[in-house]
Amino acid sequence: MEALRVELDERLLERSRWLAGIADISAADAAVRARRAEVPVAYVPSFALGTRKAAPGPSRTPSGRPTVVFLGALDVATNHDAVTWFAEHSWPLVRAAVPDCRWHVVGRRPTSQVRALVNRTAGAELHADVAEPAAFLAAADVSINPAVSGSGVNIKLVEYLAAGAAVVSTTRGSAGLGLTPGQDLLVADTPAEFAAAVGDLLTGRRDGAKLGAAGRASARRILDTRASLDRLLALLD
Repeated sequence: MEALRVELDERLLERSRWLAGIADISAADAAVRARRAEVPVAYVPSFALGTRKAAPGPSRTPSGRPTVVFLGALDVATNHDAVTWFAEHSWPLVRAAVPDCRWHVVGRRPTSQVRALVNRTAGAELHADVAEPAAFLAAADVSINPAVSGSGVNIKLVEYLAAGAAVVSTTRGSAGLGLTPGQDLLVADTPAEFAAAVGDLLTGRRDGAKLGAAGRASARRILDTRASLDRLLALLD
C-alpha cells in the first residue's frame, strides 16, 4: 500500500506545472520517468564518493592466491541475504573449480548469523570492523555483489568499480547505474552462472585487469560531481 501511494504521488508530481525538471539517481528509473513525465528528466548519480577525486590509477596488490571479496555492512538484511545465497549456492561451485581460492567477508558489525555462516563455510574468512576495508579490495582478484533482495541503487558496487576490482554482480545489484554487462562487470543471476563468472576471473579465462579498468572508468563517470551539477543546471535553465 505504501509503495502504491508513493508511485501515485510521483505520477502527480511529474505533471506539476511548477516543476522545471526531474533528477533521478537511477538510470533505469530515469528512463521510465522520461517516457511519462511532462518535464525533462535527467539521470544524475548522487554519491558521497563524488566529493573525493579518484586516484589516477588503482593500487592493486594481489595476494598471490585466488581471492574473492565481499564488502558491506554485515548487520543489514540485504547483505545477509547476499552472503547466505553465495555461501550456500555458488561458493561450493567456485571451490570445486578453484580449490585453493579463499573468500574474504569484510564489513562492520557482523551479526551472530553471519559469523556462524562464515565459520561453517570452507575457505571463507571474516574480517570485522577493519580500519582499511579498501585494502581487501586492492588485494582481491574478484569482488562480488550477489544481491538477491532489496531495491534501489547499490552504492557498494560503485566502490568496487572505483577500486579497479573485477566485479561479478547480480542484475538486481547492478540496477540503475547504466553499466554495460560484459564490459564494466560480469552479471549473473543463477548460482551456477555466478560461480562460473567468478571462476573465469580467478583462473584467467576472463581478463580481470581489463574488466576492472573498464569498470573503474565507468565509476569515474558516475562519481563526476561536476558533470552531475551540470545536468542539474541544465534542468533549471
